[in-house]
Amino acid sequence: MMNEENQLDVVRFYAYRAYPYLKAFKKGFSEMLIKPWYANYGKIYYYSDHPHLRRSSFFTKFGRYAEGLKGDRTEYRMCVSFIQHKGKGLFYNDFKTLFIQENSAAEPSTMTRKNLTTSKNAFITFARHGYRQLRYNFDIQFARFN
Repeated sequence: MMNEENQLDVVRFYAYRAYPYLKAFKKGFSEMLIKPWYANYGKIYYYSDHPHLRRSSFFTKFGRYAEGLKGDRTEYRMCVSFIQHKGKGLFYNDFKTLFIQENSAAEPSTMTRKNLTTSKNAFITFARHGYRQLRYNFDIQFARFN
């Protein structure tokens, strides 16, 4: 499909959850759509480093991953760059069936997050969602990482 559709930059095969704005494409894939300022800030994950294919020209168009930052910050910056540079991508509809995401004791996750980012407290959750909505949309419109 990438050979047939020159505008595609990435094809995603796995995610923790479905991308929020999808339009049916073909062969079990949907086109991902970016809708700035819409309420679901999950749109920031238009790009993800989870299993995917990308064009060899990807880094020329979107920049390279930032070195020396935590994993979440590095991926966030790439997500913003992907949106700002008008990236195009497909999302595999049955994304939970191709790969199993688990960390065994032999290969544990090294990612740690602050308690505020994972708290179930209703006030903190509300504040976190509001902050992310404002911050993500602001960064998409104005920040320059790459």
